[in-house]
Amino acid sequence: MLKKILACCEPAHLVIDAGCGTGIVSEALFCKGKSIFGFDNNPAMLQCLKWKLDNYSLNSRKKWQVVEGSVTDFPAETPRYRDWE
Repeated sequence: MLKKILACCEPAHLVIDAGCGTGIVSEALFCKGKSIFGFDNNPAMLQCLKWKLDNYSLNSRKKWQVVEGSVTDFPAETPRYRDWE
């Protein structure tokens, strides 16, 4: 499934990972050079993801934003399409 997601996201430079969990998909996309905006409603999973982010330089982490939020009500800071260009 990860290979399919990576292929589908190939042309994108910004990916919104709704329900990002611990960041398995986000990390693979980030390592492919994508900017990531991820959110999840599980604080424990987000904490695991934030620990993963600690492995990356501060400069590269600017391209990977993580917030708490629900897939039924996207966080207010979710980038809109016009922000991607």
